[in-house]
Amino acid sequence: MNQTEFYKKRLVAAFSKRADTYDRRAHLQREIASLLHRRVKPYLRPGGCVLDIGSGTGLSALPLLDTASRIHALDPARGMISVLIEKSAGTGNLFPVIGEGESLPYRKNCFDLVLSSMVFHWMSNLKAAFSEVHEALKPRGRTVVALLGENTLMELRSVYTDLADPLRAALSPPFLFPGSKEVEAAMRRAGFIQIAAESLTLNRTYRDLFELLASMKAIGAGNPNGRPEKSLNTRRALNALGESYHRRFLENGRIRATFEILFCSGSKA
Repeated sequence: MNQTEFYKKRLVAAFSKRADTYDRRAHLQREIASLLHRRVKPYLRPGGCVLDIGSGTGLSALPLLDTASRIHALDPARGMISVLIEKSAGTGNLFPVIGEGESLPYRKNCFDLVLSSMVFHWMSNLKAAFSEVHEALKPRGRTVVALLGENTLMELRSVYTDLADPLRAALSPPFLFPGSKEVEAAMRRAGFIQIAAESLTLNRTYRDLFELLASMKAIGAGNPNGRPEKSLNTRRALNALGESYHRRFLENGRIRATFEILFCSGSKA
């Protein structure tokens, strides 16, 4: 198993483990799903066939049930799909499937719309992922995805970079999210036309660094680069990181964290 596959397996396991409590903790994800819904609404057609990649517990897919005739909800985390099946019991036009966005288990030219919320930033190969989407879409089909952009957690990256070498070496580097130009280039190479990208910045506040990290871990969205081993040096480094974060980004008694949301769309010719 190579490093990419190892990180992916860890990430999927983390999300699956948190599936039962995900809906109670995923406040930002719920907000982004709502914002994405507004952006896909113009492309929804009665009787259309829709694919939601990385559906999780259905925050994006379930609100579309009244419009689309068939919605395929795909997620690699078995726990997430189990929760979605429970939530959608008795719904005849929702089809939950365990699978990965970089290797879609569908034939070509079968979806009118492919959407995804807060998933594509985890993809190790954006071009491959968008190529899968392009193949799955019908001609003139549309994709709209929401993902975290490169300015996400810029404060955390900044304080990490400024840490002294011995402390920084005890911590895993923050995860790097893609920029809009990188996403647009991947979509273009995959064959999409009429590509558009929109960036939205959301700020959230937390009591301290540990509350920020715990909020992400609570839904499974921890750093896939994180090393499992813990040590006294790791704790010292985290404390130093937290102190630096507190000094530099404290506002009204709470620290600030930036989340850049990219809404990217494109059409198949």
